[in-house]
Amino acid sequence: MSDSTDRTQHSRRTFSGSYERAVDPKGRFNLPFQYRRGDSAECDDYVVTLGVDGNLSIYPTDIWDVVFQTAKTNARTAKEQAIIRHVSANTFDIIPDKQGRVMVPVHMFENVGIDKRVLVVGMGDHLELWDTDVYTAHQKRNMQLDTDFLREFFS
Repeated sequence: MSDSTDRTQHSRRTFSGSYERAVDPKGRFNLPFQYRRGDSAECDDYVVTLGVDGNLSIYPTDIWDVVFQTAKTNARTAKEQAIIRHVSANTFDIIPDKQGRVMVPVHMFENVGIDKRVLVVGMGDHLELWDTDVYTAHQKRNMQLDTDFLREFFS
């Protein structure tokens, strides 16, 4: 079974849409209800880790396990091993409380400029956490998308 098949089979829901949430001084915010997974077949265990565009990412733990193990297995060079080590050191378990709040380590929010508000963006198998202004600037830079790619995406 391929890694991409493994990853798809673990994903029970597609995260989409975006929601802005308040962040308290402890780094807590309400995970949008639409993104919570907990029921008898699933659990609400997540990890928060570094994103690739100046943001953070939240993965369901089962998805993260596949992503991380695949990356670790494919890391061949000393530089790749150092990156794996850095990502691992900056990955933390998060579990929503009864009110649906998750707590992200404050230093992680500080590293990506998130203070009082967080934009939660669904990305299919994971979520991204953005400072709203950073996200808006990122989107403006990238709105010059290749129309051929968009045609292919929607066909």
